[in-house]
Amino acid sequence: MVADNLDRKAIDEDNKGFLKKLMTARKKIPLRTVLIVPFVLQIFGTVSLVGYLSFKNSQNAVDTVISELRNEISQHIKLHLEVFLKSPNLINKNNDKSLRIGLLDINQPDEIAQKFWQQKQVFKNVNVIYFGNENGGYVGVDTTNEITTTRNFQAGQILIYNTGNTGKRYGIPELSQPNYDARVRPWYKKTKNKKRSQWSDIYTYSDGSDIVIAATRPFYRNAKFEGVLAADLSLEQISKYLRTLKVGKTGKTFIIERNGLLVGSSSNEKISYKKDKKIERLNASNSTSPLISESTQFLKKEFGDLNNIKKTHQLEFDIKNKRQYLQVTTYNDEYGLDWLIVVAIPEADFMAQINENQRNTILLCLLPLITSIIVCIITARRISQPISRLNEAVKDITGGNWKGTESVQGSRIDEVGELATSFNSMSHELHESFEYLEEKNEELERLDKLKDEFLANTSHELRTPLNGMIGIAESVVDGATGEITPLQHKNLSMIAGSGHRLLELVNDILDFAKLKNQGIELQQKPVGIYSLVDVVLAFSQSLVGGKNLKLINSVPDNLPLAYADEHRLEQILFNIIGNSIKFTESGKVEVFAKEDKDQLTITILDTGIGIPPEKHEKIFESFEQADGSTSREYGGTGLGLAVTKQLVKLHGGKIWVESQVGKGSTFSFTLPIASAASNQNKIQNNSENRNTQESNLPNIISKKSRKTTLQKVKANSITSISTNSAEESEENISDNSKYHILIVDDEPVNLQVLNNHLSLHKYRVTQALSGKEALKAVENEDKFDLVLLDIMMPKMSGYKVCAALREKYPAHQLPVVMLTAKNQVTDIVTGFKFGANDYLTKPFRKEELLTRIKSHIKLSQTSKSYGRFVPHEYLKFLSKESIIDVELGDHVSKEMAVMFSDIRSFTTLSESMTPQENFDFVNNYLRQVSPVIRDNTGFIVKYLGDGMMAVFPKGADDAVAAGIGKLKKVEEQNIQRIEQGLLPIKVGIGVHFGHMMVGMVGETARMQGDAFSDNVNLTARLESLTKFYGVSLVISEQALEHLSNPEKYQMRFLDRVIVKGRSEPIAIYEILDGELAEIRDLKLQTLSDFENGLENYRCGDCDKAKQYFEKVLAVNKEDKAAALYLERVEELQCNGIPQDWSGVWTMTKK
Repeated sequence: MVADNLDRKAIDEDNKGFLKKLMTARKKIPLRTVLIVPFVLQIFGTVSLVGYLSFKNSQNAVDTVISELRNEISQHIKLHLEVFLKSPNLINKNNDKSLRIGLLDINQPDEIAQKFWQQKQVFKNVNVIYFGNENGGYVGVDTTNEITTTRNFQAGQILIYNTGNTGKRYGIPELSQPNYDARVRPWYKKTKNKKRSQWSDIYTYSDGSDIVIAATRPFYRNAKFEGVLAADLSLEQISKYLRTLKVGKTGKTFIIERNGLLVGSSSNEKISYKKDKKIERLNASNSTSPLISESTQFLKKEFGDLNNIKKTHQLEFDIKNKRQYLQVTTYNDEYGLDWLIVVAIPEADFMAQINENQRNTILLCLLPLITSIIVCIITARRISQPISRLNEAVKDITGGNWKGTESVQGSRIDEVGELATSFNSMSHELHESFEYLEEKNEELERLDKLKDEFLANTSHELRTPLNGMIGIAESVVDGATGEITPLQHKNLSMIAGSGHRLLELVNDILDFAKLKNQGIELQQKPVGIYSLVDVVLAFSQSLVGGKNLKLINSVPDNLPLAYADEHRLEQILFNIIGNSIKFTESGKVEVFAKEDKDQLTITILDTGIGIPPEKHEKIFESFEQADGSTSREYGGTGLGLAVTKQLVKLHGGKIWVESQVGKGSTFSFTLPIASAASNQNKIQNNSENRNTQESNLPNIISKKSRKTTLQKVKANSITSISTNSAEESEENISDNSKYHILIVDDEPVNLQVLNNHLSLHKYRVTQALSGKEALKAVENEDKFDLVLLDIMMPKMSGYKVCAALREKYPAHQLPVVMLTAKNQVTDIVTGFKFGANDYLTKPFRKEELLTRIKSHIKLSQTSKSYGRFVPHEYLKFLSKESIIDVELGDHVSKEMAVMFSDIRSFTTLSESMTPQENFDFVNNYLRQVSPVIRDNTGFIVKYLGDGMMAVFPKGADDAVAAGIGKLKKVEEQNIQRIEQGLLPIKVGIGVHFGHMMVGMVGETARMQGDAFSDNVNLTARLESLTKFYGVSLVISEQALEHLSNPEKYQMRFLDRVIVKGRSEPIAIYEILDGELAEIRDLKLQTLSDFENGLENYRCGDCDKAKQYFEKVLAVNKEDKAAALYLERVEELQCNGIPQDWSGVWTMTKK
């Protein structure tokens, strides 16, 4: 029967091969195309090449011209700036010299003003020339040639005089600013502090009429500072000059400072604007000119910061897919100017004409191209038309349409006519052959379909009752229903053994059928041979029984990984090792492995009965054994080695045997090494294009471990065989009572089987007959440690139940093992996609079930234990599924909130306690406050003794809420401590928001989480400030800015400080919500006086500030912050207020 089936399959394959050839013929290139395309391609290629070379040469020429143009314009601008900016410093130098040699008297403002007026007539480009003295006096000549001076040449009323044509003031002055003081003006203060000539910051006049820059020079007489000479330049003059430059059609030139603010621009927009009654300068990134704004943004992106531009750069970038040419040139002078000159030119300004010519060329070339195509089509048609008729007839035959194909019309061309006659004869013969083959094919397809349906139905129908039969029998043998007699024990063991034997036969037949039809699809990945052999030998130990036989694993533990399907490789090893044990009565079965070039060679050696040389090849054939007598003595179907050979072949390896009768056998096979073969095998597997989605991965461990039961059944007696998983110690079994398992199956018999097995091993079991009942149990009952879940259930499948569980419980927290009578790859893969941890094929081996349950519970418990060291929230933050995925250096860099907290005076507390008491105290404290962090979507990066560092990826709101919650927990803990006669504890908490990097640091053998950035260090400083100011919770101004609703918190401004290690001040605030009610009420009661004290303190009014802080302390004498400010005020009264006083306090300690 098998031979007949194989013959039919061969005929079918031949037919399919012929049809495949015919189909391939249809994909060949038509003759007409062969005649037309090469000629057209030559013309088209020539035209395209000429056009392309022309375009590239034009583009290269444009690149050169634009490069030279950018450079030339930049140099023109640079030269103009040197000339333009020279005048103010020349005026200041001249006036300084006049004052030094006595030509001008510093105490005669009229004389100085007349000198300035004369200079103003010469230097038309200068806006204002002026001088300020140490008395706050001011004198100058403005743009309208009017003289501006202060009364009595000292701080006070500004007077504006007309000058006429003589430069002398006359008439009644116009009154301007009443309290003008030159000493507080930015240009004066900056020059006095720097003590050298320099440029002021760019600023606008108070009325917004112009934006200017001042050249300033300090004036010293007899080494004594007397005042500042200055001259203003209008930056509008720079913009006017830039507008005169021709930069293509739409090119732009502009000058910017390093902060991105415009100095001048060739566009018509103003470089300053009024906002909220203030004059603001325009940032180039916000320019209304797209070319200017996009150029500035590109420079910032290209260099990271404009301060990083140190030399001239010629660059290119795109705006809406249109290329722009850009040159940025630095401009610096000896007086401190640091500007960037930018020239931006669109490519379209120069390429427009070139592109137009290119289009014309293409249009002119299309005409001869179209003419050539028409001529070629006519010529090709005359040649190819007769052949096309034959081609159409062949296509009809291929499609099964024989009508008219046996009388194809010939042609006047002799060769074509003869071809048509031969074709008609061939077509007739083929027609008859195909009709016969189609009848046979239909019959074979019907038989093959019946066979596949029979195998599938038989598999499913046999597995389900077998599961119940074997499970009930084994549970009764184990004492699930009480003690049984030896005869009952023997009979039940024979029932279980027969069931397992039947299951083996079903699996072997299915594997053989699938291999024959190429229906097995490998799931290859890197596999460790040493550990896999260990597992197989451990499960095979039960097959040894009472034999004097050793199973030895001699595989090197440093052997490279194999690229293989782990389950199929287990099946190969189980087949060969099982055969070796079966045919070996004493001695050993030893497994070796070695690396040979790009493959591994695995060898299984035994000291068994041996195989005759003439049988070495035959044993790998289906239904064959080395000797006919062995099938009766040892059993088996003769399929094991046939399946093994096909599986090795699927892996791209080969298998062979070396044996001597009476001495033993050595089976060897090869596998590819993972590093050398994985990519190649992936490509090969894809190219094989196996057309099936019903290949399966039977549970090899389950299949082979069931042989342990078969070994229990002997002809004369039953031998009890123990395994590690079956005979657990009483201590281990009693430990199982703390584990709770949910079993879900719609078959009561299956539930009973599982309940018997698990109850005997003291597991707590809950049963559910449906998916809905299971989900309800998970929701209502205590937490489960594992779920055994059947797939095929009415209304709600196991897949849907697993998906619902995974919405709440990750795989490492609640393992799910699926039970199924279906073992197709698609079913198993679907289970894994829905979140299953493992699967077992019904009927399953009891020992395997218990071993897998124990393994998954242990893995789950281990994962939970790891979570105490590296929280699952931390893993999720690092985008890692498991602790094993974490590597040194893994990190996330983003903006987030960070918190530091610490117990106040812990060192003093710890000195009064023993080490054990210290541990108990710290652990009790951390146990109380740590959950608050997690409850507010944060996670603890690390503990710092009695302190901790935590980050909050979602923002500052969570961090502040966690800080308040932590203080509430401390308050509850203090109530208990006071009741126990212990002193209450106080904690300090600092919260900041900013960019930081959180990840894993250390070395390969020891890692821990940590966070790095200047913002992390600053947060630690903020926490230390809580002790200094006597408060509990401090947040930075950055944290306050990122609160979504800051009004809901009770807070007060605390200070502006410069902490150690930083140069910029930071504002800090105290959050009062977590304080004790009486302390919070007192601080809120005195909040108004505290804020008034701070305001006067910042303004330098020490007397008023002192009064307010004393009022605060009169109500709340424990307010350490108010007491601290009172000390500062008294210190300022004694030592005097510094001239640059701004209310910022510099911390000298951490």
